[in-house]
Amino acid sequence: MIDLIPNGKLRFLIRVDDFPRWDLGLGEFYEFHNIMVSNNVDYVIGLTPFLSFYEPKFNPIDENYIKAIKELNLNYALHGFNHYNYYESGKKLGEINYYSDIELENLLAKTYAFFQENELKLPDVFIPPFNALSKNNYNVLKKYFKIICEGPLTLSTMPELKPIMGVFIGESLYLPSYFPYYSVAKDIMRAIQRTKLKDKNLIIPITIHWAWEKSTNYLYLKELLELIKYDVLNWCELVTIVEEINAGVK
Repeated sequence: MIDLIPNGKLRFLIRVDDFPRWDLGLGEFYEFHNIMVSNNVDYVIGLTPFLSFYEPKFNPIDENYIKAIKELNLNYALHGFNHYNYYESGKKLGEINYYSDIELENLLAKTYAFFQENELKLPDVFIPPFNALSKNNYNVLKKYFKIICEGPLTLSTMPELKPIMGVFIGESLYLPSYFPYYSVAKDIMRAIQRTKLKDKNLIIPITIHWAWEKSTNYLYLKELLELIKYDVLNWCELVTIVEEINAGVK
């Protein structure tokens, strides 16, 4: 992404997927969060408000997670609704691209009501579970979110956007994250070290999954953060830049 960054320098954006996590407890997330805080590194966490893999598929998450969001002052994106991987004709679709336009609009209304009931702010950022969106999905979502993140699977579900990154589609910033910066911290760190990026005027979206990093006791995550912590862009800063561009300030 070019020309969005003050003073024209390399910056990294850190996106973290999967909160809550279906196989790990809240205490384990605190462990991850404390590592991020101790390194003074900003990140956005993908929040799934109705995480569910069984019927009914839209039960609200436990109130303890709501308390944690407020206590930790988490900066969160909407990470789908239930993170369910739907099937059609025996093929996995992901979640969002399973919905019709009307279904997606209804789920957004349900989610916003859930946020308001729990005194949570409406997020500016959307992260599709499994990184799967259709063009129709995108046209609905761009009415509600300032930044829409995507990832590797988007290359096949929205092939028309394959060469595009860090551009505005409508008033939303399209911000996919691809390999090698969508990976485990160990591989992301190696990619940064072997690529000459220092003098580039770029924003590079990094995507990690906190549960993946727990398997190595966050060893490589800590090394990655030490490598990039002085070059991490704050998500609120990026949202402000998006707002200013849309308002014609920049």
